[in-house]
Amino acid sequence: MLSKIISFFSTKSVKEKIETGTLSEAQIFIYFYLILMFDTISFVQQCLAIAGKQPTLLDWVNIWGLLIINAIGFIVLFLANGGSKGHDFLKKYFSLSFTVGYKYAIIFFICTALLTSQTPSIAAVIILNTLMVANIGFRIYQTR
Repeated sequence: MLSKIISFFSTKSVKEKIETGTLSEAQIFIYFYLILMFDTISFVQQCLAIAGKQPTLLDWVNIWGLLIINAIGFIVLFLANGGSKGHDFLKKYFSLSFTVGYKYAIIFFICTALLTSQTPSIAAVIILNTLMVANIGFRIYQTR
């Protein structure tokens, strides 16, 4: 068991699997998921350390929402692609995340400009992020 864990994190082992084309979709997903979570947690930690500003409820929702959406959403999207039996997940994820995501970003900016109260803004953040992940997941599912 320990040798499998060491092999999983071994650069040489991964390099060999890439060269031989034997790095599975599940392994690629796990590697990307781990780096995504590391980056997200680092970003959240930096946001929480904002000097001279007391975070508002909306700030907390945005900060922790990013972590939750990344942690859960990425797994949901991987499963929508067929999980470990799927193909080209990262290719689909990046392409569809951009083509779907920028439209939601425009809607998000319009909502935040129009909504001045925190409660509707928080609802908008949660609803738009959930809809965006669902939309990306649906598109990934369609390409299986």
